[in-house]
Parts: sequence; structure tokens; C-alpha cells
Amino acid sequence: MVNKKQKPARNEDVSNWQLAENADNVLHSRIQSYLLAQTFLVAAYATLLTVGGETPVILLARIMACLVTVLGFVISWYTRRRMLSILAKFRYLIERKLAVDPNFQDYITQGGTVGVDSATRNEFVENVPIIIQSFWVIALVLTLILTASDFAVFPFNPTQPS
Repeated sequence: MVNKKQKPARNEDVSNWQLAENADNVLHSRIQSYLLAQTFLVAAYATLLTVGGETPVILLARIMACLVTVLGFVISWYTRRRMLSILAKFRYLIERKLAVDPNFQDYITQGGTVGVDSATRNEFVENVPIIIQSFWVIALVLTLILTASDFAVFPFNPTQPS
């Protein structure tokens, strides 16, 4: 006998207003966690670039700085995808479910002065992660150039002539 999983019954007590508020809260919490993660990664990157000492220590710090830049890029890319997904679901909810509610339409369009598209557009989610991803790509290239120039001046094994 095949045991089929049944979907739980939907809770119809949750209003569309509450769903919209929850989607907005989730989006803003993602934005906050994204900014916090990027802040810590930039601080780690800057700290790793200032490491001094012997050549092996500098090399290890530069390798770790390269890893931080890759991690920063990946986190930015993935989080942007998730934030855009939440924003799309929020738009769907507004356009399909809340469009029939005249109070919500008046609220979201600021009394009819803006359209639903401009009221649900989030410039931060659409643009800032791309700028931060560009920063990480540039940081990686500059770190590799800096590492190569450092080891041209200070070779890893100073006993061999360069």
C-alpha cells in the first residue's frame, strides 16, 4: 500500500494584508543580513591585506584575501537571487490578491499618485548587490596583482637568484 503524503490544510485565517506584511519583513531582514555579512567580509579583506611579516605569512594572508573575495561575491550573488525571488512573490501578492482591496490600493499607490510597479520596485535589491559583486571582482584582481608584484620584489625563496 502506497503511503501518500497529504498537504496540510491551508490556514484561511491569514489575511492577504498579513502575508504582504510578512513578505516585506522577510525582504527587509534579508537586506539587513546581507549588509551585515558584506560588512564583515570587507573588514576581513582589509585586515588580511595589512598583514606583514615574513614572506610565507604574507602569501597565506593574500590567499585568504582571495578566498574572502570569492566568498563575498558568492554570498552577494546568492542573496540577490533570494531577495529578487521574495520581491517577485511580494509583487505577485499585491497584483493578484490585494489589487481587489481598495484600501490596500490606496495605501500602496500613495493615494493614486504612483503606480503599483513603482510602489513595489526596490532599487536596493536590484542594483546594490551588482555594485558589491563588481567590488569583489575588482578586489580579487587587485589582490592578485598586488601579490604578484610583492613576490617579484620579495621572492619566496631568497637564497635562489631571481
